[in-house]
Amino acid sequence: MVCGFVVRVRAPYPGTVLLGAGGILSALGAYTFAYIIWRTLDGPAAMRTAAARAAKAVERARTGSERTLTVVALQSGAGSGR
Repeated sequence: MVCGFVVRVRAPYPGTVLLGAGGILSALGAYTFAYIIWRTLDGPAAMRTAAARAAKAVERARTGSERTLTVVALQSGAGSGR
């Protein structure tokens, strides 16, 4: 995009093309960044499932329907043989 600004001073058409291409690449980078942040915060499906099971176990422990509570934290890739 910077090259488009610089070239546009001397050659308007090629500079405009570079400026447009740079703008498109810049927008794609911003959308990609937002998507990656969203996926990171959302987490993998296995972690969401494990968190839901842990929450149910905690709730059962609070109501007294179970005497023991074991919560196992899974790390992505740990023990999966990857």
